[in-house]
Amino acid sequence: MSDEQTYIKFAIADFTKVREYAAACKSMLGTKIFDAVIDALKKEIAVPAQKEWDKSIGGERFYGYICPECENVLRPRSKFKYCPYCGQRIDWEDKS
Repeated sequence: MSDEQTYIKFAIADFTKVREYAAACKSMLGTKIFDAVIDALKKEIAVPAQKEWDKSIGGERFYGYICPECENVLRPRSKFKYCPYCGQRIDWEDKS
């Protein structure tokens, strides 16, 4: 895990604590803002694309890749840094 990914995880933990304080103070606007920040930070943590057989193009000869968050099909040739549908950061490294 990179230093950036570690920092993002710490930031999520910190914002979660501050959100709890805002909830204790019954600040609805504050909790909504913190929820949005936490959700955006969670999308910055790279998750591996799910590798599955693509049966739509001739049986089980080709792999397809799926975003683990929104389950949309990703094109491996493009290798976007983020899912174009939901914004989740994608880790394209093949660990198998």
